[in-house]
Formats: sequence, structure tokens, C-alpha cells
Amino acid sequence: IPFINKNSNDGMQKLYSVFLNHDFLILPTRFDCTPIVICEASAFGLISIIADTGGVSGHLNIGKNGYLVPYNDKGSGYAEVIAEIFKDKETFNSLKKSSRAEFENKLNWDAYKEGLRRIINSI
Repeated sequence: IPFINKNSNDGMQKLYSVFLNHDFLILPTRFDCTPIVICEASAFGLISIIADTGGVSGHLNIGKNGYLVPYNDKGSGYAEVIAEIFKDKETFNSLKKSSRAEFENKLNWDAYKEGLRRIINSI
């Protein structure tokens, strides 16, 4: 999928279409301190499979909205995780639902705002 400019209505529609027509976000990133795409994917119930680097684990609740794969994995680890998820339709559906729940409960701007408000009020 080539670059999609989210700053236009056309770009947003293309992005929504991508999220709505897929089940997984596969992100073999090498340098990413805060990949917001994990939050976006969770909003659509996608299961994220991400390279274990940088700050990616901050947005990933293992077994809830995705899994980490070793940084140096060349592809087989991603395939193994996906194959394991696809073995059981109930597990697959449960992961999609819990991914969306992670977005609703934690991975959105309102939840971030509330957490920040609590920190500020405690100071």
C-alpha cells in the first residue's frame, strides 16, 4: 500500500478502506518511538503484529490488540503468529473485539486526556 495522505477527504476514505478490508496490521518497523498506527488499527479491530523496537510496546497489550515479534525476524515469526491466530475462529474473533476494546479504553485521545488530567491533579 503506497503512502496515503490523511490530510484530505480522499486520503481518509482510502485509509478507512484499508483498515476495513484487512484483519492484521503488520509493522516490521525499525525505528518508531510512538507508532500511532497501532491505535488507529485497534480502532478498526485489527490485530497488530509488530517488530519489538522503540516504543511500540507502549501501544500494544500482548494478547489483547496484538503481538510483538523479535526485531531481527525476517518474516517467519509474523507468519507463525498469524497462523496460530487463524487456527481457531473464536480466538481470532475474540482478538478483533479486544483490539477494539483497547482502543475504546486506552488508545484514544479522550483516554490520554483523562490520564493526563489525573496526573496534573495529583501534583
